[in-house]
Amino acid sequence: MHIQKYPCQCREKLGIFPPLPDTILRVNLDRCSKNGDLAEALRLYEEAKADSVEFNQHHYNVLLYLCSLNTEESGENFDRFDKGFEIFKQMGVDKVDPNEATFTNMSRLAASKEDPELGIDCNSFFPRWKEKHQVRLKYSSEDGLTLHMPPPYSIVIQESEQGRWHIPTVTGDDLEAPRQWICATRARPDI
Repeated sequence: MHIQKYPCQCREKLGIFPPLPDTILRVNLDRCSKNGDLAEALRLYEEAKADSVEFNQHHYNVLLYLCSLNTEESGENFDRFDKGFEIFKQMGVDKVDPNEATFTNMSRLAASKEDPELGIDCNSFFPRWKEKHQVRLKYSSEDGLTLHMPPPYSIVIQESEQGRWHIPTVTGDDLEAPRQWICATRARPDI
């Protein structure tokens, strides 16, 4: 398969700026997805990493989709599982937020490996993601049906990059109750 470095060469002739590297990667990964070509997609992934191309959610989801496809060759299955989980971890390192497609692909990958618990383990941040996206319904005889939008902040224990822990003092998921937090700092080993 021929992969074009600049898929829109006619734009250059018209004096339009050449496409950005992440756009080129997107077009080429989409072509790999259409053809089911995991090997070429992984080559593009490694090349783009070496060129410091900034990956986005779509790039990662296409790669995870290709890794999660069922194939008959048993040797390729082991490599694609490992590569899929490696790509997923890199997505977290790059701080690219997952979406429904990401979780679907990871669940498919875990199911293909015949280890559904692996999908749950790799999605350990799924509860926090769900918390930020889940709209809740509440029914009361006085008010009827009420929609509660997700909170603007997380209501679970969090650790900052400086090693500080932020712990809510109220348990449960009552979003209407005011939150109070305890801030704890790890003891420094040099003291």
